[in-house]
Amino acid sequence: MRFSARTTSATTTWPLTTAAQHGIEPLTLLTDYLQACAQNGGTAPAGAGLDPFLPWTPQGRARRRPASDPRQGPGP
Repeated sequence: MRFSARTTSATTTWPLTTAAQHGIEPLTLLTDYLQACAQNGGTAPAGAGLDPFLPWTPQGRARRRPASDPRQGPGP
């Protein structure tokens, strides 16, 4: 399967936009995710290892910025 720049951009942008909408710093999320992939031998985390990167899980919600943080992601 070949991926175009448009496909790659869309698949990268969507999770970062979702993170920002949930009050999670996108760059930190991406950095942590890539570090987890590296620590997992270059493979994406699976199962419970993926939970910290999903904003709807308790571990993912723990990544939210405090309401007092002046940085704001894009609106809904």
